[in-house]
Amino acid sequence: MNIDFSVPAPLKMQAFTILKNAIVNGVFKDNDAITERMVLEKFKISRTPFREAIQVLEKEGWVYTIPYKGIFVSPITLKDIQELFELRLLIEPSIIDNLFQKSKVEDCANKLEVIVNKMKTDVSIQSDFEFMLLDQEFHNLLYKQTENNRIIAVSEQISDTMLRVGIRVLHRKARREEVIEEHKTIIAGLRDGTAKIQLINHLNLTEESFIEMYKEASLRKLEGK
Repeated sequence: MNIDFSVPAPLKMQAFTILKNAIVNGVFKDNDAITERMVLEKFKISRTPFREAIQVLEKEGWVYTIPYKGIFVSPITLKDIQELFELRLLIEPSIIDNLFQKSKVEDCANKLEVIVNKMKTDVSIQSDFEFMLLDQEFHNLLYKQTENNRIIAVSEQISDTMLRVGIRVLHRKARREEVIEEHKTIIAGLRDGTAKIQLINHLNLTEESFIEMYKEASLRKLEGK
């Protein structure tokens, strides 16, 4: 007889995960108010876990509180996007160097190919969220090759924000096609020694695209479209 000795996550952390995912996935949008009643009705989260989860969310920058007014979703800003890519450009090229030093290149390239082959350009076949999950799986695989728990933890933090930004701004089929091709050039670069250059180019192009689409999305919001 198999006995499950796993301990369920505390209610506070369950509530935290549910609310954070709702923010990441766009259920709660920038500056939306989050109330106890709303969360109880939508997610069946009671008062105490809700308040404890909000404390963690606020500490991590997902929400902010205005005294006597309520709790609101922290908006994504251009500065957030720029800082995110600044961090990625510091870390990810170094991971490529590490891959070559440890002779893990071919194995990593093969695993990345499997992920790229799952990425689709047609939104009717694969949603923006599903596409972004695969994009993050591609990059997270690079982080995992380091076998460094601290670096892997950073990748998990980056992924949450990348998903949130990507879902907000990703609406161009052409950009999907570009991402897939850029990923393929990184894989080819792992085999011909140009991966670091290709990765930096991909990150720079993605940052430019995110900033451009963020500005367009913000303009549409102001125009009420």
